[in-house]
Amino acid sequence: MVSVKCTTMGRVVVVLRIFALFVGCLGMGFAGSIYAFNAYQLAVKQTFDLQQSQGFGAIFSYMAAMITNINNFSKKHRGTVIGILDASFSGGPAAVSAIYGAFFMNGHTHGDEDEQDLPGFFLFSAIGFGVASILGVLTLGNFPPETEIGGEDHVHGGFKHGGGKEDDRSGLIDGEGKGDDKSLSWQLKRPETADDETESKPSLEAEAKSTEPETVDKTGLALLRDWDFHYLFWNFIFCAGLQLMVQANLTSYLQSFHFEKFSTIITTLSFAIGTVSKFIIGFVTDLLVNRVPRVLFLLIANIMQTGILIISIFYADQFYWLVIMTLGVGLANGTLYCLTPTILSELFGVKHFGLNWGCILMGNGFGGLGAQYLFGAIYDYYGYRKADGETECFGLHCFQLSFVLVAVLSGCASLFNAALLERSCRRRSHRRLAVTKSNGENFLTEGRGQIQCAPETS
Repeated sequence: MVSVKCTTMGRVVVVLRIFALFVGCLGMGFAGSIYAFNAYQLAVKQTFDLQQSQGFGAIFSYMAAMITNINNFSKKHRGTVIGILDASFSGGPAAVSAIYGAFFMNGHTHGDEDEQDLPGFFLFSAIGFGVASILGVLTLGNFPPETEIGGEDHVHGGFKHGGGKEDDRSGLIDGEGKGDDKSLSWQLKRPETADDETESKPSLEAEAKSTEPETVDKTGLALLRDWDFHYLFWNFIFCAGLQLMVQANLTSYLQSFHFEKFSTIITTLSFAIGTVSKFIIGFVTDLLVNRVPRVLFLLIANIMQTGILIISIFYADQFYWLVIMTLGVGLANGTLYCLTPTILSELFGVKHFGLNWGCILMGNGFGGLGAQYLFGAIYDYYGYRKADGETECFGLHCFQLSFVLVAVLSGCASLFNAALLERSCRRRSHRRLAVTKSNGENFLTEGRGQIQCAPETS
């Protein structure tokens, strides 16, 4: 009876945890929909007579969903969970852009964008935000792995009662220390080390654990004194700011190069690649984390992004290259938003994750605002103001200086990634050497113990 009740409780916890992840993804999607501004940017500018240097501020309202779900799942799945949540954050703009093009644009794409149904779209957005918020209040809760039957509490109980060996990554290691003949023979030879047999033997688990990121809970001044944090922080500030500038002005590029009819398609494509890349990167880095540092994927994405932005200085007015730039920056953006919070939590723990990640996002708010204002100022400088007060600029020269600046920022971010990667590889090497040395010493100790304690035979 107790076993059935415990099993049922465990299943309920799993269902609640998965539903909380679903609601978190829904909230992420609506929070990210603010970035669908490209889809209706021209309608807003014409309706409210905005200049290019004016714009909408970015919001980051997904902290509750992020923190709750990070605590609800095991560390070995953290990259995947964050990837799913951030994929929803990118999927929101993609879905909203498609919905706006299908139901609210109404064919007004040739200078009459002020006739699009903005009031209806804003009403739709308000209802969506309201529903997502209410569901979040009602269902988001803490269901950490140890509350599930078979989770950490179950492991601890089994270990305390002689059920096996505790391992912080894989739970209970089956088949060890169960009191079989081999275990009994070992006890006869060396009773004082019977419970430590598996700990003293070199194992694949120990080798894998030696390459895991070392987690230390840090925040405040201790965090600011850590070079790892600064490399991660400035990489994110530079990359997120330049990516926001590029993605938020895709419609301006299209209009300037006379590709306005592709605005909805390009906007949807930008966030679609971000959605797919976040999930894939999170899943793949979870599989390879014991062999390949996550920051290596960040470095590869940044190098690719830098090369694309350099070429864009000369070829951004070609439609095929505009598509390549959209895909490349979107892929780098997905990698950045998936791996930065994952690496942050692995290096500095989840205890202060909300505060630490919030500080990075706050810094990015200022960085993104500065980059967007700079882009608008350059655009207004090279453009001309029409009789109705709107600024327009046509041709590649409107954006070349902007591309030069973002390419430089992306190159600097690559240097920060390279420094963080070097430190990560050095730590992994030291831990691996320490584990190898410890295993060798334990092996020698075991041999001496067996020789000294073995029973005499006739």
